Amino acid sequence: MIHSDSQVRNMAKTAFESRSYAFKAVDSVKDGVRTISKFNPEIIFIEENQPDIDASKLINLLSASKNTKNICVVVMSDGYDKDTRLNGLKSGVYDFMYKPYTGEEMKNLADSVRSFSDDVTDTKSGRVLVVEDSRIVCMVYEEIFTRLGYTFQIESDSTRAVDTIRAFRPDLILMDANMPDLDGFELTEMIRRDRELRSVRIIMVTSDTKKKSTVKALKLGVNDFLTKPFDEEVLIARMSTHLNGKRLYDDLLKAFGELNSLKDRLERLSITDGLTNLYNHRHFYDTLLDEMTKAKETGSPLSTLLFDIDHFKTFNDTHGHKAGDEVLRATAMVMSEALPEGAFLARYGGEEFGVLFPGLSLEEAFVEGDRLRHAVENAKVAFEGKIFSVTVSGGVGEWDGEIGDGPLIQMTDAALYKSKEAGRNQLTRALSG
Repeated sequence: MIHSDSQVRNMAKTAFESRSYAFKAVDSVKDGVRTISKFNPEIIFIEENQPDIDASKLINLLSASKNTKNICVVVMSDGYDKDTRLNGLKSGVYDFMYKPYTGEEMKNLADSVRSFSDDVTDTKSGRVLVVEDSRIVCMVYEEIFTRLGYTFQIESDSTRAVDTIRAFRPDLILMDANMPDLDGFELTEMIRRDRELRSVRIIMVTSDTKKKSTVKALKLGVNDFLTKPFDEEVLIARMSTHLNGKRLYDDLLKAFGELNSLKDRLERLSITDGLTNLYNHRHFYDTLLDEMTKAKETGSPLSTLLFDIDHFKTFNDTHGHKAGDEVLRATAMVMSEALPEGAFLARYGGEEFGVLFPGLSLEEAFVEGDRLRHAVENAKVAFEGKIFSVTVSGGVGEWDGEIGDGPLIQMTDAALYKSKEAGRNQLTRALSG
């Protein structure tokens, strides 16, 4: 990292080292050039405005050399400028960061650079495990893989192979077919039965070229064959193919997981109130309809409760909307913590909250609702050095198994307004019919 601010450098150090990156930081381009030549970095974070040379000139210098042209450069800027960003990306900048910088953003960039590097480099980034009982063949593998820079491990005892696989987490296994105690066919079958190991690629290395053996191995889940004695170029070509395939599989699996996670987040956002983090008005009605169906099927009671914060408009006019927002958040938190198990709480709208009590009768819901009301009354809301007290008025209704959701809510809402007319900070039971 080339940045003049020590706090930013320390934040970056923590972020990158948490992702297992080796990290170097300097405060000037002059020092950075010397460090780049010695350190050979994967990624450079550089402050946009430098006293000795600006970031764009350094990027041009890096791009001109074959030794540094593939380094990913992230420019750290004080503010967003469309033209600067477009010109930077065209000239080879990997990405931009804008103030205020965060460690989380740096971690995400580090992850994306590592993924990018995996895509543009060769397959030596994969992890290779050899399961082979021949000492001579193991020595051949060791010489080839060490010379070519592979990350590898050799296991000569097939009975320990599954434990070694779980510990080493290889992307590819080169497995001898004929081994004492546990042969390659039996070991393949054990690997494919293990859910966590199913995606590992297996190349069976064998001198047996019989059709029967080949068919058996393929049925068990072997991905490829290599005939002994093998040619080094053929070995590396086969390995490259399967390591590429494993990496593509992992990338797709990761993308699928991220897509599902994003889908879950979007679904959650669509049913959540942004201010209070409670469920929103739409989801309240969807849940009410679901609970009415369940209550109809089971014959169990279902009660509703609507709360309204007392004098909220006056409070907003007196103390401001920010204070009002804090009151809404605090009230939501107090109710959430006091909510009985099985009940459902939502922000119904404005300063109003809705609660569903599946399985509770009118009187049971009234008791629980009054407990919520007392919890709000006893809570204190702190905002900008001031302490506020809040009360709520509410109405409680019970579904009779016949009326629709609209009339049920209207009946409960009417009870709420009776509480307000009677002096507030109280609950009123709804009258059916």
